[in-house]
Amino acid sequence: MADIPKYQTDIETEHRLTALETRLDVVLPTLATKADIAELKAAIAQSRSSLLVWGIVTAVAVVAILVSLILFVAQQLQNAPSNDSASMPVVGRFPTVIAATSPQRAAAAPKARQCPGSGAAAL
Repeated sequence: MADIPKYQTDIETEHRLTALETRLDVVLPTLATKADIAELKAAIAQSRSSLLVWGIVTAVAVVAILVSLILFVAQQLQNAPSNDSASMPVVGRFPTVIAATSPQRAAAAPKARQCPGSGAAAL
């Protein structure tokens, strides 16, 4: 810096100082004050207590739902019928009529005849 004249370094310093002052003028109004930080801390504390209450209420609700589900299943198992074959009703299987799905089956199926006077079909 010995080769640079003093007035030129003063000009550069002035430009740099002006740039820094401009930046500070822009940034300074957006910085938080002590009051802003105190307000933020109070809001965080309130939010934290609110979340704690919601967490406790949710845990109690989940426990209540689980207890009611367990009681319901226990009641259903208590009232369930036993697997004794003597107590089970007799269920018969009846043959079902298979609809004709192909032309070969339709041709092989017996034709329905009309009963005279009743209008009902008979096989």
